[in-house]
Amino acid sequence: MEIVRVEKNKDFVVVKNTIFRNKEISLKTKGMYSLLMSLSGQWDFSIAGITSICKEGKESIYGSIKELETFGYCKKTKVRDSLGKIIKTEYVFFEEPINSDFNPQTDLPETDNPETGNPFTENPTQYNTNSNKEENNKNEIDFDGLMKYYNYAFGKQMKVVNDKCKRQFKRLLKLTYTKADIKKVIDNASNDKFHEENDFKHLTLEFISRQEKFEKYFAMPHQKPRCEQIKKNGHINH
Repeated sequence: MEIVRVEKNKDFVVVKNTIFRNKEISLKTKGMYSLLMSLSGQWDFSIAGITSICKEGKESIYGSIKELETFGYCKKTKVRDSLGKIIKTEYVFFEEPINSDFNPQTDLPETDNPETGNPFTENPTQYNTNSNKEENNKNEIDFDGLMKYYNYAFGKQMKVVNDKCKRQFKRLLKLTYTKADIKKVIDNASNDKFHEENDFKHLTLEFISRQEKFEKYFAMPHQKPRCEQIKKNGHINH
């Protein structure tokens, strides 16, 4: 069973311009998002319910949901029973994207300084309660968001971040590196011509998390992820 919920504060449609200005989100997905936001709280939110009022079928709806999930406008939760069996999948849509250190935000102004205007800089409002909470948040990695950004940068379909990879990234944070540095390394690695010619089959997230490989790509000047350069220029000159 699948349940869809929309978290909104008003009975009329008020949608922030942020999602419409993001060129990486398809027009179809923006349209579905607007439709969901227009529905009343009493409406039967379900995948079947959405398809009943749309021309698109389930596969198209799932594709848009996945896109919204990638950009932080949707969160998917699998609800399990006491035996661990999945009994339902719940999708929650938000008026504003959930903060994730690894959400692609490619419509931001370009800058040569990767630290200025960085789309992965933490929201300061999350860290104004106490110093211990602030320190914990800085050292916690959204591995689901990290995996999605890796897939975005490399055009992959990675589904799981293994424990070894998680340990290695956590170790890097305990050094002098930050989550913004992890993004920078992924961006730079996606422009590696040698690995590009081998379809990035060896340039896994675990490979990038190895300290010697991480430091190699970190030492390079920051580049936009290769996928963004292709979208902007149509090609890349090496």
